[in-house]
Amino acid sequence: MTPTLDAVLPDIVLASRVLEVESEREVTEMFRPCADVIVLRILGHFSLRAATQVTTALEKEVDGQAFHMFAEWTAVTGYDAAARKHVTEWVIAHRGLVRRSWFCAGNRMVEMGISVGAMAVSLVGVDASVVPYAEWLNELLGHVPDAGGARVG
Repeated sequence: MTPTLDAVLPDIVLASRVLEVESEREVTEMFRPCADVIVLRILGHFSLRAATQVTTALEKEVDGQAFHMFAEWTAVTGYDAAARKHVTEWVIAHRGLVRRSWFCAGNRMVEMGISVGAMAVSLVGVDASVVPYAEWLNELLGHVPDAGGARVG
């Protein structure tokens, strides 16, 4: 599977790729456009294997530093329930690191799964929400200093 959505993410984000893992069912990418921003993009089916790779890489990348998470999941076609559980448990265990999370999703089933995880992490004080892509992108651009305050819509 080859990523086909480079036009969706701003160049400043694309230039900051720190992880790319590809399998038959998915492509997982992580970007770090500035010190306190992580962008996670999944294409295809989000598996437990990919979730484990993401959390392992995330721990190494942030090295104890708090961050804002932006998850661009408009091309996620489905996910393993175990992947959602793993990521939710990771966020709960690392709640002091995750300042806030924004997700955008491309289908209702994925959006509902994110909402379930968001509800669970909200119980420990982590704010996570699913928003439309334009709002997601505006939040991202507002958190990346070198984006020059660009806005869409």
